[in-house]
Amino acid sequence: MAAIDVGTVIYAAGSSLENYCLINPDNPANATGTITEIDIWVTAQNRQWRVGTCFNVGGVNFTTRDSELITVAVGANNNIPVDLDVVVGDLVFIDFLAINNRVNREVIGGSGYWWAAAGVAPFINQAFTLSAGRILPLYGTGKTVGGRGWAQK
Repeated sequence: MAAIDVGTVIYAAGSSLENYCLINPDNPANATGTITEIDIWVTAQNRQWRVGTCFNVGGVNFTTRDSELITVAVGANNNIPVDLDVVVGDLVFIDFLAINNRVNREVIGGSGYWWAAAGVAPFINQAFTLSAGRILPLYGTGKTVGGRGWAQK
């Protein structure tokens, strides 16, 4: 069983943003399998979020491969157990499901993040806009065994 990782780990982000669906383009999935844990730093306590894996279908459009609802406490190192299908090259996303849900970000460095209005996930052929030069601290780890690799649930 090999390890899968996707996204970016960062614990001291410089600012935060709210009310979007965000895709982290840094560090695409290195293998096919199952994401078993998502790590996210948020600033709104005990709120529901939708996290998942997605892939580019051309240009600025993305489609969800798999997603699920999670509840996150405030602060760093929120290692949330999940069961998400992932295929090599996939990206991770987080969708803000409540007003005033806030996630930390770093405003310098990184590939940026893709954003769309909150509440679009799960999405099919959804257009996103790139906000370049920023880092979204959203990271997933998992294993290569047990992933189904379906196009979408």
